[in-house]
Amino acid sequence: AASLARWGAVVLALNAPGCFAVPRLTITNGCMSEPIWIAHLANVGVGPGKQNQRVAPGASIVFDQTETDGLAGTRYWPKMGCDAQGNNCALGGSGGPMQACSHDGDYSKCAPPIDTKFEATWGRQGAPCNPAVPSEMAGCDFVDMSLVDGWTLPFKLEVTSGKCTSAEKDVAGIDCSGLTLDKCPTTENLGPSSPDRPVSMVAVSPHSHKPAGCYGPCLKLIDDKWGNTLATGRDRKHPNVAPYCCTTPPMTSESCNAGLVVGTKYVQAVHQHCPGVYAFAYDDGMGLMRCSYGQYKVTFFCPGAGPRAATAPARPAGGPPPPAQVAAAAAPSAAAWAPTPAYAPSPARPGTALSSQAAAPPAEVSPHVAPVAAVGAANAPPVA
Repeated sequence: AASLARWGAVVLALNAPGCFAVPRLTITNGCMSEPIWIAHLANVGVGPGKQNQRVAPGASIVFDQTETDGLAGTRYWPKMGCDAQGNNCALGGSGGPMQACSHDGDYSKCAPPIDTKFEATWGRQGAPCNPAVPSEMAGCDFVDMSLVDGWTLPFKLEVTSGKCTSAEKDVAGIDCSGLTLDKCPTTENLGPSSPDRPVSMVAVSPHSHKPAGCYGPCLKLIDDKWGNTLATGRDRKHPNVAPYCCTTPPMTSESCNAGLVVGTKYVQAVHQHCPGVYAFAYDDGMGLMRCSYGQYKVTFFCPGAGPRAATAPARPAGGPPPPAQVAAAAAPSAAAWAPTPAYAPSPARPGTALSSQAAAPPAEVSPHVAPVAAVGAANAPPVA
């Protein structure tokens, strides 16, 4: 009886959450000069897994199946220049559940939501993924990296297990490591919204006074945070804005692809340096990927430079690359953005407890939590 009891305890332990859990998403910091923090949400609510995890240069974190499976509308995005709690960041501080992002508790002063983000609706292990039968899709993953709103960091997405398709083509990954902030247009033409002057799409932080992202055309015209006066009094349905947001109605896929947004320098930059990713609504790029139950790796790079080509000797036939080659491939280029001084946190100020958490230690700047609404998860693809 004692042996059976011990065996039962072992079985229960092996089946406990977290035991032999399948790693689903690995996020790597490819910026060798700066740590990043990873924020995430699930259907605009707080998702499973630790929030605001710090990732040292070259290190990785993993979200396993206990933190992903069956969740819809999940998003994961990087932040930089954060305080000790991973809040009040100079880059990526756009708010969200359990996110403190402004220095004085005013959400309107948080960053515009232009974050580079990995989006997924996660399937369940063991469930069918049969696109031919709509009722047999609970085991499918739906994965996306959209740049419709803008971008903050260059990235690379790799499908490390499973099979993904988009637009009836197999997809093994997306390489946008060259989409650095120096590619963001500074002389954009947004038509009647700014007829007399070119527009810079660079989002400059009022805290660090440094570039902290690149606006997409639609968001530039509707989000007035950080002193963006071009968006004052406008929304997606404004007649000067609708051609860039492709708001339906009145816009359709056909009118959007024949309209003003296609000719913007922003869309051209995304298509050149990040091929196969949505740059605007109804873009004919790769967009949403449908995958069998799989595993994914996302690497985020420094905002001003992606990985440079290795300059060390060639790899010996059949052998591993020399250590110097590995180091060179991982390092930022000589022209790399150097964010450390610009992203230093503000002088110490009293902190306040974050919503849905126990009281946090005093932060270096006053935190603010963006309001969110809990929405029930459904196993449906994320909406761009």
